[in-house]
Amino acid sequence: MTIGIIDSGINPGFISFFKRGELLDGYDFVDRDNAPYARINNHGSYLSYLVAGKEIDGYHGIDERLRILPVRMFDEYGKTTESRVIAGIHYAIDFGCQVLNISFGSSVVYSEVAQLIQLHPEIFFVCSVGDYSASSFLFPACLPSTIAVASTDSGGRLYEYSNHSGKAMIYAPGVKIPVPFPDGKGNTKHTFLSGSSYSTAIVSGIIGSCLLSDSLNRENLSNYDLYTEGLLDCRKFRN
Repeated sequence: MTIGIIDSGINPGFISFFKRGELLDGYDFVDRDNAPYARINNHGSYLSYLVAGKEIDGYHGIDERLRILPVRMFDEYGKTTESRVIAGIHYAIDFGCQVLNISFGSSVVYSEVAQLIQLHPEIFFVCSVGDYSASSFLFPACLPSTIAVASTDSGGRLYEYSNHSGKAMIYAPGVKIPVPFPDGKGNTKHTFLSGSSYSTAIVSGIIGSCLLSDSLNRENLSNYDLYTEGLLDCRKFRN
């Protein structure tokens, strides 16, 4: 089961945080090569770890059996283009990913991206709603064919900056989530992350894990609350 992480690629220091063979080579649409590495922008690395990272100091991703396909389309400064997004999604689809993690969004609806997503109802497009306290979801989370994910804290309360809308969404942990990171000197440290980007990665991991176990009920998926359903107890994430 392969999860496509359409984002900023992987910091090489994170490679050892995954079981051998679970982190695939992927592709870099910024530098146009087969080494989707980011030295500064760790966003994609954090997402990948939350999906399938192995245990480090008591922390781990959702399911370390999952394979990660890193697709780099954001540069070190968090910039991208519509053409990169389209190419990245095409690449992950052609590779055979059943779940695509899209922890980014735009206030603009891009018709070609929307058409591409709508042409593949067999794929789970898991998208962050955005964190701008807005009364609408970012694109592509606003599309009816995507799974929109918003963040909640350890008490189940909606993240204070989370966007909201009339569209059904999944609430997942996304406030002060602890993850390890390499400090560049051979040491592993920890940081705390907040935002719907990270909630989206958690949901992508759960969907992939359920698909592996052949236990996914797609009809109920949009109504899942990860606290009340007991899928993830986030009280342990408190400082």
